[in-house]
Amino acid sequence: EDTISINHNWINGCNIINIWLELKKALQAVMKEIEDCSNMDNWSSQCQLLLKASHGMDYIQFYEFLTFIIERRLNSLKTIKTCVNFDTCQLGVNHTMFDIHRAKLVLIQLIKDCKENNIFDIIFFDGKVEQLLQRIEATLKYTESMKNV
Repeated sequence: EDTISINHNWINGCNIINIWLELKKALQAVMKEIEDCSNMDNWSSQCQLLLKASHGMDYIQFYEFLTFIIERRLNSLKTIKTCVNFDTCQLGVNHTMFDIHRAKLVLIQLIKDCKENNIFDIIFFDGKVEQLLQRIEATLKYTESMKNV
């Protein structure tokens, strides 16, 4: 019997936009599929549940994933310590900043999409997304200024 093993560790700064666009497209497909039920209570939450079931991840998990990556990268720049992945791969400052820039772009698009779909409060229930964006901006600005010294 043949077995296929799929490695889920392939998301990175270069393809995070594509991951986001696929997730967004999948949510649109779910919403279209059950649009006849859009008047029911918790319809948006049901869409997220179906998205998770069909795509393996919902918007909340994607936001948590982005936040985890961003926090690790920000901490690396703030403490001037090399960001280490999987105990072997070390990211330099430029790589770390690239990842943060890309994740920030996706986060901004995620926020916009959530507002357009009236699910902002469901996804960003912790109220910390604006603070995260401010910290990203401040850290990137500071790091850029230090590189030019």
